[in-house]
Amino acid sequence: MDIKDRINLKFLIISLFFVGTSIALMPINQVPDEMNHARISWEIVHKPEKDNFKWMEEIKTSPEKDKVQYKNEINKKINLSKEKFQLNFSLKSINHLPQLLGMMIMSLFTTKVFYIVMLGRIFNGLLYCVGCYLIARKLKFGKLAFMFISLLPIMIQQAGSLSYDVLNYLSIAYF
Repeated sequence: MDIKDRINLKFLIISLFFVGTSIALMPINQVPDEMNHARISWEIVHKPEKDNFKWMEEIKTSPEKDKVQYKNEINKKINLSKEKFQLNFSLKSINHLPQLLGMMIMSLFTTKVFYIVMLGRIFNGLLYCVGCYLIARKLKFGKLAFMFISLLPIMIQQAGSLSYDVLNYLSIAYF
């Protein structure tokens, strides 16, 4: 293994560690606009109605909640029977697909909000780390600058949330 491959591998390991830590440490619904991103993702395959997605809106964003209250909120089981399938895919929906995939897979196994949001975050974070790794492998110039920018705290925070900015960044970096 040559030096370039070792640098790329170290970058992948570091980015997975940072993004994983970010996912684990950020409480759900405490990231700005996270539930809005979750709603947009969810409505790609669910019919937007007045009563659906209320389960996401019930999670309070107030940082002043106590641990017991927060634990009760995230362990709350939700009723997904009101969520009607309807494909609402458009070109701007592409950025929300990683989160949606994670959220949909987890909603097949559990109805707990915490796990649904976390798998959406994990899919988004994995896409970011693997995407940055693959782009870094192909770069001829500016590889270390790209790696440095990709590991900035704001980039790690975005990758560890339900933000669509991950695919925006990867698209721009690729081209």
